[in-house]
Amino acid sequence: TQEEMRRLRPRDIFEAADWVEMLPEANAFLPNNDLKSVKNLITKTGSTIPIELHARLFDYRGETYYISIGRDISVRLQAEQALLQSEARFRLIFDNAPIGIAVGQSNGQIYHTNNSFCQMLGYRKKEMNSLTVADITVPSSMEDEIKIIQAVQEGALDGYAIEKQFVRRDGSTFWASLHTNVIRNIDGEIEIAIGMVQDISERRRTEASLRQMKKAIEHSPVGVMITNVASTIEYVNPKLC
Repeated sequence: TQEEMRRLRPRDIFEAADWVEMLPEANAFLPNNDLKSVKNLITKTGSTIPIELHARLFDYRGETYYISIGRDISVRLQAEQALLQSEARFRLIFDNAPIGIAVGQSNGQIYHTNNSFCQMLGYRKKEMNSLTVADITVPSSMEDEIKIIQAVQEGALDGYAIEKQFVRRDGSTFWASLHTNVIRNIDGEIEIAIGMVQDISERRRTEASLRQMKKAIEHSPVGVMITNVASTIEYVNPKLC
């Protein structure tokens, strides 16, 4: 109650460590200057509440007074802690994702990458921050991608998925699938672009081998027939026909 509070001193309602900090702050206090700090207030039950404290020293009719305003910031601190935990989880997922992830600007400048993407390209993270999308893309693939990027910049698209060739640090190349999405501000301007990259070199080699095999069968001098387990004919080459 108000009567109970009037019988207390400020040191009775603040944690000891906070009170020790407040003494030099109060001694250095100048009239009409605001003091802002975060302290722990002790309740009647003994529990503590974090408060944002605003205090001011002023003179009135020859007497010096302190006026203090405290605001409970428990909910805010809980929200900040939850945000920090969420960011930590996101960073853990981002850094250890099995696919490559890169974050860049609308001009193609890369400023954040995960471990998988760096390993794909053979760069250290610090080196990646000085590169652009064009620096790590085979020119022929870049020519095709530029048209799509222009459509994204103009607002016609918010994302795209393509297969393209990347250039590693050592100059070698590899095929990868790229899924890119952008985040825009309220004016529709691109704030960041997020690209997810997966190495598909092995799949491309398999597809190339299958195409070669199909071509060889098509031109084989002997007849070839393929059936399923139910003995249904699935394929015959021209020679068998």
